[in-house]
Amino acid sequence: MDSPDPSIAFVEAGDHLHLYLGTHDVDAVASLLKANGVALRQEPTDTAWQTRELVFLDDQGHTIYVGQSQEGAG
Repeated sequence: MDSPDPSIAFVEAGDHLHLYLGTHDVDAVASLLKANGVALRQEPTDTAWQTRELVFLDDQGHTIYVGQSQEGAG
């Protein structure tokens, strides 16, 4: 595309997301992303809905969440 994805502004304005990826170890994903030069918009954080999530932007500006379930953990 020659122009930015119009959904990027919509996502930014409404605290939405483009993609949610599940993982078994969000902290390991965070380390891997940072080791490859990706700046996290949100470090891994525990949520009220029993997940641990991080947020980053891809090289086009899309908002990507990576999360793991914490149900049954602990």
